[in-house]
Amino acid sequence: MLGAILGLGGGVIMLPALEMLLHYDAAMMVGTTMLAVVFTSAGGAWGHFRNGNVLWREGLIVGGGGLLGMVLGSWIFKHYMSSDTNLIFVLLGILFLFMTLKMGREAWQEWSAKGETAAVLDESPTLSAGRVAALMLLGLLTGIFSGMLGVGGGWILVPGIIMIARLSPHKAVGTTMLAMLPIAILGASIKLAQGFVVWPDGLFLGLGALIGAQLGARVSNRIPSKVMKLLFSVLFLLLAVKYIL
Repeated sequence: MLGAILGLGGGVIMLPALEMLLHYDAAMMVGTTMLAVVFTSAGGAWGHFRNGNVLWREGLIVGGGGLLGMVLGSWIFKHYMSSDTNLIFVLLGILFLFMTLKMGREAWQEWSAKGETAAVLDESPTLSAGRVAALMLLGLLTGIFSGMLGVGGGWILVPGIIMIARLSPHKAVGTTMLAMLPIAILGASIKLAQGFVVWPDGLFLGLGALIGAQLGARVSNRIPSKVMKLLFSVLFLLLAVKYIL
């Protein structure tokens, strides 16, 4: 639910939960989370589509670029990261530190009414060749990070889509959920073939996330995002300290 509200695949929430509550090792934690992200992105995309917040062109362009990035990121994970637990945890710590700064900054801008959301457009703009290339590159980078860390990549996609496609935040979140779907499906398939997925836990986690994504899509226009971002900036800071230190 929280992932759908904030435009995340839920990986940044599920990763530490698997490690701290179920005591997963780093490699299985990443792979199992990737499977659950499939359900989150599918449910979130459908819920936001029904609310009219999904732009198919932009989402599919980003998702297409993400497929190549996922292959590369999964190869890096298999050959350089899966046997190095400390490396995975340090990278996760850096990810959570980035998320702390990002969400804290956004929350501050919204609280102080200095956000620039009024400057973005709600309608889909004309896609020039340069804008298409930028969206594909955004997807490529997202796929690489997703393949390496098992996250959906919403923390990259939402601000990137807002900046490149000039969409409103709600449409950026909905389009992000669509873009993450093909990336997550390919990523989960690769992680499964590599032997890094615990099927039962991943399925139950994914089904719970699917239900939550529908609820999140319904209430995303009602809960002030600045409140959620402020709370999660504190949570992510604690996780960053835990994984880095």
